[in-house]
Amino acid sequence: MTGAQTVFRSLVIACGLLAASCNDNPAAKFIQKGTFNLSDDLMNASFSLAFTDQVQAPFDATFPIKTYGSVFATPYVDAAHTFEVGMNLNLQALYDNDFAQMTPTSTLPNGMSFPVKTPFPLIEVDAGSIVSGVGAKVLAYLDIKAFKWLGLATMVRGLDKNFPANLEVSQVFLFDKQGAPALVGTFFGPKLANDGTVERSGGLAIFANVKALAELRGSSRQPMEIRPEGPLEIRGARAEYYRTHPAELQKAAEAMAKALSELK
Repeated sequence: MTGAQTVFRSLVIACGLLAASCNDNPAAKFIQKGTFNLSDDLMNASFSLAFTDQVQAPFDATFPIKTYGSVFATPYVDAAHTFEVGMNLNLQALYDNDFAQMTPTSTLPNGMSFPVKTPFPLIEVDAGSIVSGVGAKVLAYLDIKAFKWLGLATMVRGLDKNFPANLEVSQVFLFDKQGAPALVGTFFGPKLANDGTVERSGGLAIFANVKALAELRGSSRQPMEIRPEGPLEIRGARAEYYRTHPAELQKAAEAMAKALSELK
């Protein structure tokens, strides 16, 4: 298994178990914090989620977004340097004419709406793919209208038979001053075609409101460390079933984790 494959396998296993752990603070078991930083000249933003030492992914990976930055993962070293995934971007990317020509979207890869309300649809940029093994596609999301939101998503083929289709499970990591989500992690199931075959794989998405996070950081020049806030939000056609049957959601996550653990 390549380093990039191991990164995404570990990422999805962790998020599946996060979704299954329906207690007061489910993210705390697998994700220890979010981080946000903005350069002094306000031109470079980065955000990430750092996992606990239960996710000891040993490899790193970088998927460039043209020359502006990347979607990245850094490896587990020890309890003080854990596995982390996120994005860093020069905000000049929001003014790139190539991106302005793309068709914007308001939906995740499985066709469900974003877990956050953006004032305008976002541009979806294909950052790269892993073809063999686990099979993953990496996407970046850019807000070229309101210049507020950045996001990333991974679609992982290994989820197709092991997490409920058309289901979305989200965790807010920080709310803005108006009480709206400013940093959110989402786990989403695959999208199925009419004949029941997988049309698009499920995966993980992270969305950050850069302007709101910059306001919350204030005059500080230190990176913000953010702990999970609020309950899980479960959306989709069978959301009520999984809200009232958490054991079934846990069973699905465990099956998915087992399947991913067996990938070569």
